[in-house]
Amino acid sequence: LTNWHSKCSKERPQWQCRKKASVSFGMPRTSSSISEGRFPIWLVFLPFALVGIVNVARAPSHAPVVSRRQLALQRSRQKPPDSGWAAVETSRSSAALSSEEATRIALEKGSQRVRAAAAAVSSPVRGVVTAEALDAVLPKGAVVWLTFSNAAYLHFAQNFYLSCAAVGRAHQLAIAALDPPSLSSWAGLGVPVLNFSVFGDASDFRGIGADQARFRRMGAMKVAAFLSLLRRGRPVLCSDVDTVWLADPEPFLRSRAAAADIAVTSDCLSREADANKRGDSRRFDPKGVWFCGHNPQNLYGVTFNTGVLFLNPTPRTLTLAERWHAKLVAPTDDWHLEDQRAFNMLVTEAFCPIHLQLMLT
Repeated sequence: LTNWHSKCSKERPQWQCRKKASVSFGMPRTSSSISEGRFPIWLVFLPFALVGIVNVARAPSHAPVVSRRQLALQRSRQKPPDSGWAAVETSRSSAALSSEEATRIALEKGSQRVRAAAAAVSSPVRGVVTAEALDAVLPKGAVVWLTFSNAAYLHFAQNFYLSCAAVGRAHQLAIAALDPPSLSSWAGLGVPVLNFSVFGDASDFRGIGADQARFRRMGAMKVAAFLSLLRRGRPVLCSDVDTVWLADPEPFLRSRAAAADIAVTSDCLSREADANKRGDSRRFDPKGVWFCGHNPQNLYGVTFNTGVLFLNPTPRTLTLAERWHAKLVAPTDDWHLEDQRAFNMLVTEAFCPIHLQLMLT
């Protein structure tokens, strides 16, 4: 430690070096090691060794060795005291479900719940519908709640439908089906479904090894779906299929977003950074915070999240939606281009300066 100590004395304050050089590894050579500042580190582990020796001495020699997994299985087979439950004996092989089997069970149970919820909804249209038919039966000015799904995300879509039913908005909901299996499924459940099955891909193309080209095509279908409703003067609340609604957002949207062309969510996940509207917080860079580009004078650019959109059918909204769709279907060498990135590019390049109405809760 002598050389290390002398080197440290040149680069670090002396108090830091003394603290680090005070540990002596191994047995002390003299009885004065502790008084000299070197502590025998083996003394730290001595209590644990003694406890282990005591536990071994107390254990009977005939005690069987039981693993944690075996112990948990034994406990699961024991009948709970003072209860009427029947003891359920199971094994690791019989208790485990494959992902395919788990998904099948979830879809069956989800279908039962959706069918019951749809039967309770007073709706003049069911099954496959067009934008014209949907517009004809809804009250004037009513918002169309829209999501979209293929067969791979059908269980997500069922969950979304049930959340809309729970907040009393299932009668305004339409599902845009992106492939024939999901189109058939929703039609059989009695839920209004828009036919965009020309997309035709029933796979989980958004998962591992995502195919950005197919994801971009799916985004184009999403824009085409709400564009068909906007052209008929319908406001649209469009949500990704992995969304659920815990409360009815329409009162908030009508009070705060009635004058806006588009209300869009943000990827700014820091409440403190989002609240720094004037940029005077000493905690953050004066240039702004990444993903919080909607804040005034933020130099990182817009970073809106198109997972939830509220669109009013204004001329400017229609213009943006048409350019958005055209950008997604046009040939491109940009592998990373998808619907969210295309939206942010359009807002930055084609529609700036824009007026941002910051809707604060």
